[in-house]
Amino acid sequence: MSKTEVKKYIKSLERGSLEALVMDLYSARKDAKEYLEYVVKPNDKEKLEHYKAIIINEFFPKRG
Repeated sequence: MSKTEVKKYIKSLERGSLEALVMDLYSARKDAKEYLEYVVKPNDKEKLEHYKAIIINEFFPKRG
């Protein structure tokens, strides 16, 4: 499916249907949930600390 088809489909939806679609996506995918939470309430410092911890653990794991 192309972006054009998705865009047409989204434009054809009524507001309530679009809200339901977004909420279904929010519930279905962890990545979508994280993205939507960041868009609604961005917290750059928290994200920086989260990814910094991942990088530190990758290069300097606690288990040795």
